[in-house]
Amino acid sequence: MNVPDIDRRTKRDIIEKISELARSYLPEWRFTEENPDIGSVIAMIFADMFEGTVKRYNNVLYKHHIAFLNNLDIAIKPSVPAKGVVCFEQSADFITGVYVPSKTKLIAGTGGAGGSVIFETQRSVFVTPAKISGIIYHSPANDSIAVAYGGNEDITAKRISLFDINCGENIQKHFFAFCHRFVLNVNGSCGIRLAFQHSEGGIGNKLMECISDSRRMRWLYYCSGEWKPFDYAGIEEDFIVLKGDNVSIAEEEYEGYRSCWIGCEAVGMKDMEPLGIKSLRIKTLKEDISPEVIYADDTEQAIEKFQPFGEELSLYRECYIACREAFSKANAKVTLCFTLSYTELEKEFILPVPPVEWKLIMKKPEEAYYIEKLPVVCDRVIWEYWNGLGWARLDLDGGAETVFNNSRSGEIKLSFRCPESIRAIPVNAYDTHWIRMRLVSSKNIFQTNCRHYAPVISGLRIEYCYEGSGLLPERALAWNNTVNQDITQSLASGSGAVLFRGGQGKNVLYIGFDRYPEGSPISIYFNIDGKSASDGKSSGETGGVPVLEWEYYSSAGKWKEFKLSDTTGGFSDPGIVTLIIPEDFADTEIFGRKCFWLRITDADNENVSSRRVPSVQGIYINSVEVLNEETMEEEIFFVEEKKPGFSIRLSRKNIISLKVMVNEQGASLSPSSDEYLDAVRRHDIEIKKDSQGNVSGVWRAWDEVDSFIGSRPGDRHYIVDRITGEILFGDGKKGMIPQKRYDEAIRVLYSSGGGKSGNLSPGSIDRMADAMRFIGRVYNPASTHGGSNCEDVDAAVRRGANILKHGGRAVTEEDFEALAMEASRSIARVKCVSNINREGVFSPGQVTVAVLMEEFDNCHSAFLAQKESIESFLRDKASCTLCNGRIRVVKPVFLKVSAKLWFKVKTAENIYEIQRRVKEKIMGFIDPVKGNFNNCGWNIGELPNRAQIFSYVKSMDIEGSIERLILTVSDAEDAAGVETHMADLAYNPFYMGINGQHEVTVIYG
Repeated sequence: MNVPDIDRRTKRDIIEKISELARSYLPEWRFTEENPDIGSVIAMIFADMFEGTVKRYNNVLYKHHIAFLNNLDIAIKPSVPAKGVVCFEQSADFITGVYVPSKTKLIAGTGGAGGSVIFETQRSVFVTPAKISGIIYHSPANDSIAVAYGGNEDITAKRISLFDINCGENIQKHFFAFCHRFVLNVNGSCGIRLAFQHSEGGIGNKLMECISDSRRMRWLYYCSGEWKPFDYAGIEEDFIVLKGDNVSIAEEEYEGYRSCWIGCEAVGMKDMEPLGIKSLRIKTLKEDISPEVIYADDTEQAIEKFQPFGEELSLYRECYIACREAFSKANAKVTLCFTLSYTELEKEFILPVPPVEWKLIMKKPEEAYYIEKLPVVCDRVIWEYWNGLGWARLDLDGGAETVFNNSRSGEIKLSFRCPESIRAIPVNAYDTHWIRMRLVSSKNIFQTNCRHYAPVISGLRIEYCYEGSGLLPERALAWNNTVNQDITQSLASGSGAVLFRGGQGKNVLYIGFDRYPEGSPISIYFNIDGKSASDGKSSGETGGVPVLEWEYYSSAGKWKEFKLSDTTGGFSDPGIVTLIIPEDFADTEIFGRKCFWLRITDADNENVSSRRVPSVQGIYINSVEVLNEETMEEEIFFVEEKKPGFSIRLSRKNIISLKVMVNEQGASLSPSSDEYLDAVRRHDIEIKKDSQGNVSGVWRAWDEVDSFIGSRPGDRHYIVDRITGEILFGDGKKGMIPQKRYDEAIRVLYSSGGGKSGNLSPGSIDRMADAMRFIGRVYNPASTHGGSNCEDVDAAVRRGANILKHGGRAVTEEDFEALAMEASRSIARVKCVSNINREGVFSPGQVTVAVLMEEFDNCHSAFLAQKESIESFLRDKASCTLCNGRIRVVKPVFLKVSAKLWFKVKTAENIYEIQRRVKEKIMGFIDPVKGNFNNCGWNIGELPNRAQIFSYVKSMDIEGSIERLILTVSDAEDAAGVETHMADLAYNPFYMGINGQHEVTVIYG
């Protein structure tokens, strides 16, 4: 506190005055400080004493001010204990669980020069061996099922965004697959027709349009273990037609069934109604199929032109034609198309002519005998196929048995219904589907003189199609919301099935345990990132916190309400969720994962509508709140004489909490009186008896007051100096005096501790004061915060002056700032602005109080620890018109200030040292608590500018010059980190600069 001096003279002024007076009154005496004589020494001693007198005289106003404040009972405030969270881990996984009682002592520090810091648990906790094995977020509105945590990582080290559809793998699947090993066996170009009949009550005539819409549906075929798209999917004559130029669908195993598979994937059901069908029929049509291979007499023939029975006909000759694609289509109409022609081959039998025996007289030779050459044709050809046991008869229409009898030529088409029993068989080097022709009848084939008319087949092509309504799929599956449903029988019976169905209902977050969480209650600490916290929301404001509904899956097969305590404010801030585990908590399978599931429903879809996504830096099971205090053993005091001003002193200082019990045995307190009954109801009376059942003490709890000004003679009041540990009782007129007793008269139960030494980094609390079985590890996952030392005198004086100024009422902005500093000593800076919200937007009737905590590195947690108490304190001091949620205590809007500086030096020595020093200088200057030119930090709303940084760096004792300086800022709460030039920044009274990424380039030259 700056108090004006009454007398501003210093020791130098006094010495100069003595020297002046000596020259006037004692000219023969020479006063000197360099070589003083005895007189000069006495004069200098007098100057020292006179300076001390002046200082004491100047402190008179300050002392009177303090005395005045003492009369107002403005005492120095004691230290405040730090708060935090501690997590327990078991030493072995097979242990059922460990109970840790309240007030269990934990230790941080080594006990060396810095000493050990004691923390105590604030409630009991059951350390369960159960672990979180899965976190899944289901958002029906976005048609998303996101696996935020799969159980394979350390959940305490994993950052998880709750209620975020972009966090983790999206396992949502809307997929319809069906198969048929005959109909869908395709190779090459294809045309598959699907006939859908919509379900009654479904979407009606829009079914075909939705299924054929390439923006919503993707048609795929299964090939080589993966799904590949068709080239075309559209509507033709009330059919869904699938086409492709190079499609290969063969029998492959999928979902445990070997067949030929086709699938349809819905790109998203976000804006689509459920799609249901009554039945599905499959038809395929393909033309111009070339045979795979043709064999005649075990000789491979040219496909474009060949003679099935050779050039010379012979009975029982065989011709094999292979085509897996066409000949595997059971019940399909298969057509062979080719051009038929014949080749002629003459055969005649000529006997050998015997030699002529010439004679003088010979008979006239007989005329030569002409033998007619008979035609040899294929009278009858049998068509066959392999049925797995042997070659069976294949019935073809169009006169297939006599087609090669030389009565027909030109374009020929032969059709047959592909039998269901057709099977593949290896012929020579090919294992595929075959049909064969056998020549079983031919006229004149045994004639020696004949003409063979051998058939020639050119341009053989095969086509197939399914006539009528088509065939049912052999198997049909539908995936929706990760559930696989077999709808084969539903489609076969005509009862219908839903192909695609999106999720319904509200956004739900599922948290699963790997086992039943034994013991109750269990506590889970959610370390919510400050970027997702609701800084601008008041605790008393409706709609400030999302409404979350917690449920668990019961053994009755339904979801039931979970009993719990939530200090996170609906995942708005870091806190602990305490769960009361019910006995009927059961496991079930959710989205393909079997766990003990609890679900959290975002009842108002707050996290989606406001785009507020809580970010968790770690989830810690078996956590409990701790306080930097140590509960001391009960201290006993005696009252030897009843006199006014009686006091006692505790053995420890820095008292945090205490309870004073006074033995009033023998006092006139009737058990039937209202006073006695009220004390029993408040647990303020304790009756102690000896071993024989006689009353040995009636202990009554007395009340702590700030002063005895309002106390009456019969009031059980006391005043405690928490810094020194002294307890003062009344004088009989203002408060009662404890009765004189020869036995125990006063019992004090108290705890001590507190101070900034309790503000520790994560992991500092690392052991228990007393070892406990099966507890393997103890640690604090986050920093402890909120601890502060005893108030110094200057701070108390300033507080007292402010009390006189505002009178305990918040009226002006300065009043709010002073009262906020009074509410918490952990605040470094405070700024109040009316009618403006945290974003700097005009908000009529709102009072926004921005506070910067001293624990800047742990600002968010420290802020949350004080936010509620500061708001409550200000509401009590403000007018009633501001009590209903109009007072907002918020953090400053932090901006990362990044500097890029080019520093030119003349020598190359110590370049790296210069670079380090300049960077440290900039970081120290921007520091919001200890920066600025005076090392006292920056005010809220004040940002360091380019000129200030330029001047501050230039003041360094370094030979060189600043060539260039660029200053940019970015929002510290924006993950994108978009940088903006300081000049382009819009005004906000709550801006606060923090260090960003600084780059210092040293140029030599």
